[in-house]
Amino acid sequence: MADSTALLCRKPIEKPHQMHDGFITPAYCHVYVSKAAEPFMRSGGIDYLVGSLIVKSKFPKDHPNRVELYTVMRKMKAGYDADNGDWEYSIVDGRSRRVHARGRIDSCIKCHAAYSTTGYVTRAYIAEPGEKP
Repeated sequence: MADSTALLCRKPIEKPHQMHDGFITPAYCHVYVSKAAEPFMRSGGIDYLVGSLIVKSKFPKDHPNRVELYTVMRKMKAGYDADNGDWEYSIVDGRSRRVHARGRIDSCIKCHAAYSTTGYVTRAYIAEPGEKP
């Protein structure tokens, strides 16, 4: 995962920071989708069903077996946040499973706005046929 993406998918912090302070190390992730979300993720469809879940587990590069952070997208009923695809976002600590933030998270919304043509979901994580995920 690019450092810039890892930075956006992080635990909230208490004080302002600079992007290049070095508190984020390169990372990689696994992405899981619910059965309701899978056909839309694969096709690039935009009308995800209410209740669709997309979970990204982020691993630090130096500890590939330890989840550092989970970020979650859950499709809500129409009107929850119509300007941003009606997605609820959550940030969950990988070790304690404590929810750090949930709802309309500005940093998530800002990043996912770039994917409005694919239902506010990036498909960059999908392996091409014959490619290792």
